[in-house]
Amino acid sequence: MNIIKLKALLLVTLLSTATLFAGFQTVDCTNQTHLDTLKLPQVECEILDAFWTAMDNGAGWTDATGWDTVTYADTWSGVYMYDDNSSIKWFGLPFSNLNGELPEEIGNFINLKQFAFNTNHISGKVPTSIDNLHSLEALDLGNNQLSGLFPKLSL
Repeated sequence: MNIIKLKALLLVTLLSTATLFAGFQTVDCTNQTHLDTLKLPQVECEILDAFWTAMDNGAGWTDATGWDTVTYADTWSGVYMYDDNSSIKWFGLPFSNLNGELPEEIGNFINLKQFAFNTNHISGKVPTSIDNLHSLEALDLGNNQLSGLFPKLSL
């Protein structure tokens, strides 16, 4: 195979792969290959998928780095994993121009320690499921357009 055909084949492969994985909605949280690449438990993949959808698929975010790719989740803006990659430790995008309502799935995080989405345009009620975040040590949702009462947290 000559070098031109090889380069063309490589380019087609790269473009096909980029098209396949463009947009978080193409991430399949039931696909073990995706979960292995993301290094996420399935439940946390589903939470991030619900969050992405609820926040208008990243439209207008000041930094959506990584959210539209099937790459290690710790490289995504606002996502920080435990050193052993067991789950997400810190999740937050303060000052990021987020628009939407927090999904109930937020309360399904396994070992989340910090949750910070202050100074955005998040609206609606604070999900009552946040009360399920038993490992939570810090919560900052200030300077948004949230309504209702905050759930009782044992911070």
